[in-house]
Amino acid sequence: MINSLNIDNMIIDAEKNNDKDLLKELYRKKDLLIDEKIDKDIYQKRISDDGVINITGESGSGKSTLCEEFNDNDNFIVIDTDKLEEYNDLVKYFDNNIPDKINDFDKLYLGILDCYKDRGKIIVIDSAQYRNIKDINILKGEMFILRTCIDTCYYRCLKRYDELNNNLEDRVKYQERKKNIYRWYNSLNDFILKVDEL
Repeated sequence: MINSLNIDNMIIDAEKNNDKDLLKELYRKKDLLIDEKIDKDIYQKRISDDGVINITGESGSGKSTLCEEFNDNDNFIVIDTDKLEEYNDLVKYFDNNIPDKINDFDKLYLGILDCYKDRGKIIVIDSAQYRNIKDINILKGEMFILRTCIDTCYYRCLKRYDELNNNLEDRVKYQERKKNIYRWYNSLNDFILKVDEL
């Protein structure tokens, strides 16, 4: 199975075996992946005709900025999974026990869809946690994956932090913790590969 960590080795093997068809497919898939240094266009895929827009990307990739386009339009309900406690209908739907967005993303996702299904509006879900989905086949609607490079994401996160905080000691801790983005993005790349297979 192709994943973000083995694709380069698979390319090497395909080159050794002169498998041009496989090479073409592997390079196409590699081009889908988020890069550490190079920004790429948004990856978009229509999964179904349901009125759902799924938006994901790393922290600092521009998800919130993209969602601003939907916030001021009455045709959309925007759910930011970083602010779940602010959605009274959703809190009530889950009886004040909202599923963990990392460990139980599937239940959270399906609950959001069920909670807002009868509103006659398009549901926009903004979450960096799509990577934690266990059953990719539950996805509905359209998927938008922001492929902003990891360097840009990292520095945007630091800039945003500096705009909100001025404690140097806390900033150093945050900066060190945020460096994990250089590992985390591989799981988002694996998610991209799974979505591409749908």
